Amino acid sequence: MFRRTMSALVCLVAVTGLTQAQSPSTFFEQPNHDFGTVPRGPTLTHYYRFTNKSNQPVHIAGVRVSCGCVAASPVSQTVAPGESSAIYATMDTRRFSAAKQVTIFVTFDRPQWEEVRLNVTAYGRDDLALENEVLTFGSVARGATGTAKMTVTLRQPQWVVQSASSDSAFVAPRVKELRRSEGEVVYELAADLKPGLPVGKWVTDINMTTNSSVAPQIRVPVTVEVTPTLSVSPGEVNLGKTPIGQPSETKVLVRGGQPFKIKEIQGAEGVISATALVNDARPVHIITVKFDPKQAGDISRKLKIVTDLPNEGTAEVAVIGSAVK
Repeated sequence: MFRRTMSALVCLVAVTGLTQAQSPSTFFEQPNHDFGTVPRGPTLTHYYRFTNKSNQPVHIAGVRVSCGCVAASPVSQTVAPGESSAIYATMDTRRFSAAKQVTIFVTFDRPQWEEVRLNVTAYGRDDLALENEVLTFGSVARGATGTAKMTVTLRQPQWVVQSASSDSAFVAPRVKELRRSEGEVVYELAADLKPGLPVGKWVTDINMTTNSSVAPQIRVPVTVEVTPTLSVSPGEVNLGKTPIGQPSETKVLVRGGQPFKIKEIQGAEGVISATALVNDARPVHIITVKFDPKQAGDISRKLKIVTDLPNEGTAEVAVIGSAVK
């Protein structure tokens, strides 16, 4: 499955008078994470997500690790009842080889002391190399598709990649052998992104299955940022103080993932007018918003920009200002 990346969440904590079911050790979705077989070099990342299932706020006093190859920190220090957060962990694959298991100790100190243990494992190999640390689709407009590719080099020529599968139904991977020599075999890993992901930053994994008993699966992280079909800049137009009889105006940029036409601008009437500079299809349009007040007072309006794009083809922009004598 795709997992939305965490940016502003709340943190772990322990609780006085908590029942066993309310203990922070039960808050975590998955306290153990295995990166699988990975090349040495990249820095791996993972979020240990959790939800405060108790009826009291919890607080994290600190996070420590059993190995310097891993760093971990809470996304935030305090988590209210019912809120979710995460522990953010990174693993430096340059600092170990072969199998590695590291424990992350998360200390809760309010409302009572408790220590939760999280585990991270990986198998670092020098005979495996990815062209890039991450297979990324980059920025993709919502509803659009995309394709991403990279090469995977196995310095064990007897290894064969048998298949590739994704943890997400939105990613369809495929793999083909490019060349094989006495010293290595090189594969191309490609993935097609299917439409349907909501707006946001997402991560998932592709697993390449091999015929090797020591590296039966090779994990390749995948990222994509889904952007709105339309974006408006600025999102709010502040016309400031405009004297009566002295109209003011400003420009608004409307961007789309593909060329589009503006069909109409709703809400532009009376003292507020809005006009697109051109009528033809293009990926970026400039709209002129004009304020021509007739009497003193404040104005607050929302303009709805309607386009011919099939998916999410509308966008809104707020307009505020004051008319003065």
